[in-house]
Amino acid sequence: MNNFVAGGCSFTFGHELSDDQEGKSPSKLTWAHGLFNLSLLKGKGKYICAARPGIGNPAIARKVFDAITTNHTKVVVVMWSFLSRYDWAMPRHAKLEQTRWASISPWDTNSGNEEAFRKTAGSETQQEQWRARRKTFEETGVKPFAESIYKHAANEYHEIYLSWKSIIWLQNLLEKKGIKYFFTLADNSLFYQGMKHHKDIDKFLENLYKEINMEHWYFFGERCMGFNQWAKLNDYEYGTTHPLDKAHEDAVKLMQDKWNEINKPKRGRNAIKFTQLTDLEKEKAYWRTQSKKYAEKIKQLEGELDRKIVELDDNKLALKIYKNPQEQAKKYTSKIEELQKQLATQDVKLRDTTEKSNSYLNKIKNLESDIDRIEQLNPKLRRK
Repeated sequence: MNNFVAGGCSFTFGHELSDDQEGKSPSKLTWAHGLFNLSLLKGKGKYICAARPGIGNPAIARKVFDAITTNHTKVVVVMWSFLSRYDWAMPRHAKLEQTRWASISPWDTNSGNEEAFRKTAGSETQQEQWRARRKTFEETGVKPFAESIYKHAANEYHEIYLSWKSIIWLQNLLEKKGIKYFFTLADNSLFYQGMKHHKDIDKFLENLYKEINMEHWYFFGERCMGFNQWAKLNDYEYGTTHPLDKAHEDAVKLMQDKWNEINKPKRGRNAIKFTQLTDLEKEKAYWRTQSKKYAEKIKQLEGELDRKIVELDDNKLALKIYKNPQEQAKKYTSKIEELQKQLATQDVKLRDTTEKSNSYLNKIKNLESDIDRIEQLNPKLRRK
């Protein structure tokens, strides 16, 4: 099967959405599931959620890797998380993920745990999850390790390095395997500290940043704005710490153009989809609008030019306003010529799009004829 894998933290898992089952299973109302619904894989492959609440970027990359190596995958989408979360292979313990892995955050320290309970006040489900997590980390030895990491070793530079390295590693792996991918982020702290980009810290980070293929990313605004920041900026409804259903629904609409650009179906003998015809009709309408717009602009400028010439011929005072009438006329003529060239370009694109659309329609018509003939020869195959 051609599966669809989604990676990320709680923003992708779907914490606090209306179908949240106390964190026991991923939501079907997230931005990621919305993209799955738009994809050509729906009905042909599974939606596999590799996201888990509270994990950081190294863990996101690891879990997506695990998902694509155990499932035949066609598309991967990831919402990268916050810098300050670490992923660590601990001494084996039955209560750890796969008996080994621990994803830790500043909230796993004593002071951080107090902050976690303060920020999740009002959600007994989340607070119970944090109590269970704290107990597990105490029993497995993760908690004292987390205290030590955040007291003695954790720093932003190392966290930038780990996150970017994880992104590049997963990106290169997906490209090597020929898997389509779509990246976005929860918060722009992945790339910015205030107004300053992390790549400007030193030459090493500048060169590391250049390895990230930004053509596969969607940002919600300037300076790499993330989903969570965008939702707050636009006053979407929140639970305790997560934007709710409407924010995810609207985010999918914003992502759709970039998603379609990245997830274009391959063209081939059996690659024609009815959805492509809809896209072509939209494209034709766009170019018709563009052509009409330029034609109207040319008409408007020609009218302006005529009026200026009349003014110059009939009113000697116009010479005081326009010191060089010939230059003025030349300027408008040049504008008209430029717009006429643009209009010609639009017309060519419109013709190309129309030809493609007609070609696909003819192919579908031929396929329908073939199906009818087969049904006549073998009634058992007749469509219901």
